[in-house]
Amino acid sequence: MKRNLSLFLATLTLSTLVTSSIPTYAYEPNIIDTTETSSSDSSLETNELAENPYSSFIDETYYNITTDYLNGIIDKLTKLPASGSVCIDYLSEEILLHRAILFASHNIQGYTSNPELIDIIDDIVDNYTGELKEMREELNKLIENAKNTKDLKEDTEYHKNFKVIADKLSKEISKIPTNESNELTYIKQINAILQASHDIALLDNKCAKSELVKEIAKVTITNTEEYMSRLKTLEQALK
Repeated sequence: MKRNLSLFLATLTLSTLVTSSIPTYAYEPNIIDTTETSSSDSSLETNELAENPYSSFIDETYYNITTDYLNGIIDKLTKLPASGSVCIDYLSEEILLHRAILFASHNIQGYTSNPELIDIIDDIVDNYTGELKEMREELNKLIENAKNTKDLKEDTEYHKNFKVIADKLSKEISKIPTNESNELTYIKQINAILQASHDIALLDNKCAKSELVKEIAKVTITNTEEYMSRLKTLEQALK
């Protein structure tokens, strides 16, 4: 009996020693290292910035700056209601066209160093600034007088012809390519507006109530023909 007990204890001791000597391993989840992926994405962004680090500071093109404004002017032009006075209608139309010409001319000055174009621009700005002021003053007088006049009547023939001119101007502006040089873009814009101004002035032969309006129309015809000729000559030289 003692012998059997001794054998059992010996076996138990040996079993304990063997079990305690077996190494144990804790379970570790398979964690994916995202450091490399994040680093790769960051590297792509850095490379894009490195290609053009000043992309946020690049100024808009002359075309982008002026086109929206000119289209806005043309939209107002086409929506002008008839006042019942050809004199008022004509001056209102010319004022909008003068504003468009001056806006484009002031803006192109920051985009060109062509001496011939700069000379033309200087002449246009000087003449049209004075004319614009003169037209605004005369328009205000005509409007005040019209308030006390009861026999105002729309000239349908004048407005029919005016609409044709305004629609043509809109089409000419929309045809200007976005990839032209700044100088050529300006020349095409201004020639289209000058042509519209010229054609509207030719229509204004029924304004008998204002000698100044008659004179403005006469001067406009002469000036627009001169500027269009100079600009078209320069346009051919720039192509």
